Amino acid sequence: PIPKNRLSETLGPWAEQNDEELGFRHIFPEVEAKLYDATPQARDSLRTYVLENLGDVLVDFSRLSIPDLFAQYLQESGQTFATAESCTGGLVGKLITDAPGASGYFRGGVVSYHNDLKTSLLGVPQEVIAQWGAVSQQSAEAMAAGVRERTGADLTLSVTGIAGPGGGTEEKPVGTVWLGRATARGVDSRQARVFPGRERVRICSAYEGMRWLMTDWLAQRWHTGAR
Repeated sequence: PIPKNRLSETLGPWAEQNDEELGFRHIFPEVEAKLYDATPQARDSLRTYVLENLGDVLVDFSRLSIPDLFAQYLQESGQTFATAESCTGGLVGKLITDAPGASGYFRGGVVSYHNDLKTSLLGVPQEVIAQWGAVSQQSAEAMAAGVRERTGADLTLSVTGIAGPGGGTEEKPVGTVWLGRATARGVDSRQARVFPGRERVRICSAYEGMRWLMTDWLAQRWHTGAR
């Protein structure tokens, strides 16, 4: 998540230069910036400034949260979705099913907290875990591929990480998270580093995973002015 101070420091020069008032509201793990009494010209100017300076952390120009947007993304794209979660303990599935109508696109999920269940339920090879560890690119990709094969979902997300407070190493400190994605086009992954704190790691990993899956869709919204 973006720290509130980074958002205010980044947007402060724009507000000062354009003589506009900005307000900020932190609803963890997201921060909302609000432009008061704005003209259409001011909104367009701020949109351009944000895209140039905050595109790496931008969620949307609406007040929709990441779970809200993810539900809309799945509905608009017509994809079904499934999860393979470890450190998040089913949080992604919980956030998805908070929205009414989730049964139209959510196939289900596997919470494979213990390594032997990653193998027996998701098909992660034992040698992958032995060589690379449960928190690794290889395990995340195998988890995502395994849950897609078993659920028949179009799109899957896996999350495996070290939530802490223990379990971290010099190579993989607390807050190390791997996200995996599987689609008909193949499997890929990315690493996330989250500031330690067990609940922080779990929540931020879930939100970051959903945001990552809809990156291209969000970018299209930003540039077309969708609400």
